[in-house]
Amino acid sequence: MSKLAFAFAFACTGEIVEKWALIPQAIFAQPVRSIILVKLDHVGDFFIALPAFRRIRDAFPDARITLVCGPWNEQLARDVRLFNEVRTLSFFREQTRETFQQTRDLGWTVSMHERFATIAAGSYDLAVDLRYDTDTRRLLTMIDARYRAGIGDFAEFPFLDLAVPSDRYEVRKVPLGVDATRLDVNFNSRGAPVHVEPGRKDLRLEFAIEDPSSPIEIGTSSTDARQLGVGLIRGKITRKSIATGLFPSGHPVWKDEPVTPINDTYGIEETIDFSNQSPGYFTLQDGWSHREPFGVWSVGRASSLRIPIAVGLHRGLRLCLLLRGHTGPAKPRQSFVLSCAGRKSSRATIDRSKSERTLVLPLQDAVLDEACVEIVSEEFFVAQGDCTVLTMVEGFGKPDVSGASSVIFEAVNGFGRVLGRRTMSGILLRAIGANEVSFFQSDPGLGVRVRVQVIGSPFSAGMTCKSVRVMSSPNKYAPTIHQLDWSSLVADILVRRFAPPADLLGLPRHPLPPAMQQELDEHRRAGRRIIVMATGAGKDVTMWPFQYYSALVGMLVGALPCAVYLSGSTREGQDAQRIIAENGSWASIVNICGSTSLMQLSTLLKSADLFIGNSSGTAHLSAMSGVPTLTLQSATNHSHQWGPIGVRAFCMSLDVPCGRCHIIDLSQCSHGFRCMLDLTPEMVLRQALSMLPVQSAQASVSNASVEKEKHVELYN
Repeated sequence: MSKLAFAFAFACTGEIVEKWALIPQAIFAQPVRSIILVKLDHVGDFFIALPAFRRIRDAFPDARITLVCGPWNEQLARDVRLFNEVRTLSFFREQTRETFQQTRDLGWTVSMHERFATIAAGSYDLAVDLRYDTDTRRLLTMIDARYRAGIGDFAEFPFLDLAVPSDRYEVRKVPLGVDATRLDVNFNSRGAPVHVEPGRKDLRLEFAIEDPSSPIEIGTSSTDARQLGVGLIRGKITRKSIATGLFPSGHPVWKDEPVTPINDTYGIEETIDFSNQSPGYFTLQDGWSHREPFGVWSVGRASSLRIPIAVGLHRGLRLCLLLRGHTGPAKPRQSFVLSCAGRKSSRATIDRSKSERTLVLPLQDAVLDEACVEIVSEEFFVAQGDCTVLTMVEGFGKPDVSGASSVIFEAVNGFGRVLGRRTMSGILLRAIGANEVSFFQSDPGLGVRVRVQVIGSPFSAGMTCKSVRVMSSPNKYAPTIHQLDWSSLVADILVRRFAPPADLLGLPRHPLPPAMQQELDEHRRAGRRIIVMATGAGKDVTMWPFQYYSALVGMLVGALPCAVYLSGSTREGQDAQRIIAENGSWASIVNICGSTSLMQLSTLLKSADLFIGNSSGTAHLSAMSGVPTLTLQSATNHSHQWGPIGVRAFCMSLDVPCGRCHIIDLSQCSHGFRCMLDLTPEMVLRQALSMLPVQSAQASVSNASVEKEKHVELYN
């Protein structure tokens, strides 16, 4: 956690201790009284940075500013009269052409850093490197400063508290084949070749789940929000003549039998283990959660997987699956439809009382005849422009030149779009190594995979896919803005973060509706604190649970004299009425959803002592208007980048291992939405009281109890 995150821990219920982070949404928590600026390059660079120097001095007129520059710029730095002290270091040579002739080995680097530490001695509130190139950035680590700022990114310079991303990686293309870059990509994480034996088929299974539900909804968990349906435990292809349908889990088909191992496929009578204890050869495609000790759960309404099987010429085969239905006290049964290769095979229902069930269904001969083998490489990324991929593949035995068999090579992006394709069949199979696929990568942010489809038996003794060779054009740096703009940009961001006005927006006050203004005045005369709360947001992954808001409102009105205004659009009006009803319809809880314009809401916020809400437009309006703002932030994105910003704005966020997942829909969360569900109303209450004026903060948290029935409803 960076300097700007402060860890807090306290007991919430019983002996459970919750760890969370309170993140100031402006670095200016304390005044900046001393600044050290680093600008070690040449005379022209100094002139380019002069507007930035002046901007910093104007913003911090009372701060003591020290400049460290090259000795050739010392007199100029003194003459501009912007710095309290000027110190010098010959990090570069005075002439640029001589700089590039310097020998910079490890000994030189260590010596230069030690000299810089001596020259920059002292303690500072803020240290800033204004050079665009990154060769001086690590000198900031030698400065005793509360905050460090410069151009770069956190991945490369994690010691920066404020990093301005550069355009260093903006590129243009050169013709393909000119100093082309190459990389090799494997077909699996082990880096081992994948063998396609004669008789191998890839069985494609598709589950259509009827009414998936979360463990929270069916009463089996208080935190798991995944929409689950069917759990896969084991599988097997058998040639035994057994009845089809649903049977108890102890079906004799699961008795282990000796099988002949076949490369990268499952043989007849071989058990397929879906748990996380086995790497397996199967491929979970869409709609699955993470694998667990028992197996794997389907997520959502549609899930699919591929199972490579060696069926040879066998007929009359059956697919056996040991399944678990997602059932509970509120859901006695789970139904689903299973399709093989796009053909509906079975509809089944698993009762809660019967738990795990064995599903046996026949594999149609047509399904096996039409099934092809599909092998997919690991993902790789290439820059925008032309690209060529060559699959390193080898065939064994005689090629099938009749045209009945073929091998298809495709380049597919992250959205499943085919970027390029090449089909080898008939006599072309004799030249299987010449399978280059060329395509144009229009979106370098999307990964690419090579997909190989084997139809029929192109080689009598099988084939092997070894790796993929990727060739793309080199990247050439293409700057987007002038160097003057970079130093000025750093200065502007420093000013906005360290020396901004309290009200960043400066919106005019629009009069409130007369009845609302009269009610607000009455609350003020009664000595009540004004708290505005917004329970809505644009996405469900950024919303604190509604029940938690209801509990928090009850705790607040029980802890201190206050009036809680529930704001939002007309859509949130019904939720606001529920909160009022659940808390005894107190007159100090007011529903104003849909009753104000945005400008009137701004006026109300400026009259408030505190705002509490999700990361939303209202939170941004409150924070930038200088209102004490407490944002309840999910861990999907970093609050330093997306959280509301202001001089009195704070984001409250749980520090969870799965954070920064960047999901956009709650159904994509496979960790039970812990980052919000574990952020309890008691935690938020304590922080809210600490942000109110002193006389309000003295209110005892112990007075903010919620009825036992409501507490049980929240956490069970």
